[in-house]
Amino acid sequence: MKRKSRYTVSRTDKGWPAKGKIYPDLSGFNAWKHKDVVAWRSWVSNEYLLESDILLLTPCSNVKPYPKSPTSRKIRGVLRRLGYWDDEGNGLFGAPIGVEWSYLSDLLVLVPYIRAHEYPACCYEYAPQIIGGEKDTVIEEIRETLLMFFKRNYKLRIIILYLPRFYNILLEPVLNNILDSTKIFKVKYHIFYGHRWLENVLREVL
Repeated sequence: MKRKSRYTVSRTDKGWPAKGKIYPDLSGFNAWKHKDVVAWRSWVSNEYLLESDILLLTPCSNVKPYPKSPTSRKIRGVLRRLGYWDDEGNGLFGAPIGVEWSYLSDLLVLVPYIRAHEYPACCYEYAPQIIGGEKDTVIEEIRETLLMFFKRNYKLRIIILYLPRFYNILLEPVLNNILDSTKIFKVKYHIFYGHRWLENVLREVL
């Protein structure tokens, strides 16, 4: 079956989650308190359940939706080579098999790969630099959201972190509360070569 070169998503009450479109009210620090962003973080805290006992965490991207970023394309290639990818899954960019791939986001905290094309994940602009004077408060809320997420997904067997140093520091207090039965693997992040190191770890782990 010939794959579509472009993807389309029907219009919803949230608007058009189109490539490259940033919603004005989801740009800048005010986006942190946007009702749809708050609702997404609440979903991560209270509802997001993993479909696998293996979690791969990677950074978000200024490219929207994230799966179109160069880093995501490389990781997708790694999972495909290892046999952990379904090109027909999810209907847009395919979907991982046997491993849960989620993005660590400064704004939304966690975004599953299979939902990265959805609003508001597809349409915001928010970087760590714009946190400003409320940085400590924001970081603590991110950590609290992650802690609640991990407590609910206590059956996690393996966590693979492929993240820049900033995110590893942010995660450290949270990971200290993870059950001893959960194995954590940290892969050095590099935009050009890191996917090769990630592939080596995935081959060993999976």
